[in-house]
Amino acid sequence: MAQDFEMSKERLYISEVLVVDDEVDIRNLIKDILSDDNYVTKLAVDGLSAIKMAYEKEPDVVLLDIWLRGSDIDGLSVLEKLKERYPYLPVIMISGHGNIATAVKSLHMGAYDYIEKPFTEGRLKLVVKRAIESGRLRRENDELKSAFEDYEIVGNSPVIRNLRSMINKAATTSSRILITGSPGVGKEVVARLIHKKSKGYDTPFISMYSSMLPANNYLVNIFCSEESNNILSHRVPPHIGIIEQANHGTLFIDEVTDLRYDTQLRLLRLLQEGKIYRENSKIPVSIDVRIIVSSSKDIESEVKAGRFCEDLYYRLNVLPIRVPSLVEYCTDIPELCRYFMNSICKKIGLCTHVLSDEALIAMQSYEWPGNLRQLRNVIEW
Repeated sequence: MAQDFEMSKERLYISEVLVVDDEVDIRNLIKDILSDDNYVTKLAVDGLSAIKMAYEKEPDVVLLDIWLRGSDIDGLSVLEKLKERYPYLPVIMISGHGNIATAVKSLHMGAYDYIEKPFTEGRLKLVVKRAIESGRLRRENDELKSAFEDYEIVGNSPVIRNLRSMINKAATTSSRILITGSPGVGKEVVARLIHKKSKGYDTPFISMYSSMLPANNYLVNIFCSEESNNILSHRVPPHIGIIEQANHGTLFIDEVTDLRYDTQLRLLRLLQEGKIYRENSKIPVSIDVRIIVSSSKDIESEVKAGRFCEDLYYRLNVLPIRVPSLVEYCTDIPELCRYFMNSICKKIGLCTHVLSDEALIAMQSYEWPGNLRQLRNVIEW
């Protein structure tokens, strides 16, 4: 039954793209390219109509021209309005050759990435696909995180009791932690619980999703930047990187094996020296941060294959915690279902529904490849 729910949900879902550009040829070109991959594409010629369309129904991604000639408001103003309304909405800016400084500014304002005209079909499809995946994953992670925000890990099976014990142990130390487990098991939830139970519970907890980092300004997003001149002699404002945002707190790096190798080496240097170097700067910045990382891959295999730095692995793997897959504690599924049902119904203002014994038995017999995230999505759906 659960499998039927999930398959039906996937069949029904088609991604919607809002394209905002003053050039009709660009709008139609993007629509034609994306229609090959079965996206539903909506078109807007100016900023106000784009905002109106987005407010009526949130798209999965927005492709937004920076200038929008002839529009009452430019692309950056539209970006600001969209991010105020939809924090998780990925926005891809469309820039010309002379707009690089403005494109970089848009990243500081919350844009996911930017593409330059003229762009290739392959580049457009890749950026759109990654942006949609990024938005969905951020939203799902936040929903799963909020579901357990004021609660311990749900369940009373032996593996869950052992997981609680590991969390409590980790919270008493300042050691680096490597959390492993399949996708959707709740690795970030575990990291947040460790932070919440530790002495530094009132310090920042910053998450960095390695697979979501945009290709443009990749290192600036992580390591910060000084104010500098770009190749077109435009001023680029300072940008506070993810690591500095976590200073004096906890930095959680999701899917650490997805980090570029050069970034792995710079992270290793941070662990060795307690300092980072901002982009465009030779002055070291002292960083005091606890690092917790996660991975759904076999990191030792990644090390042997040369894709992950061996020294970094040993420095991160001080306190390993494995989060079990849902199939390993299927006896807790009825309790989890009741918890998710109560949480979701309370959130949307509905009376709590009671699942039948037959439904619970069917759910316990399913393998749940998407683990807790999939279970919660099925209950919500």
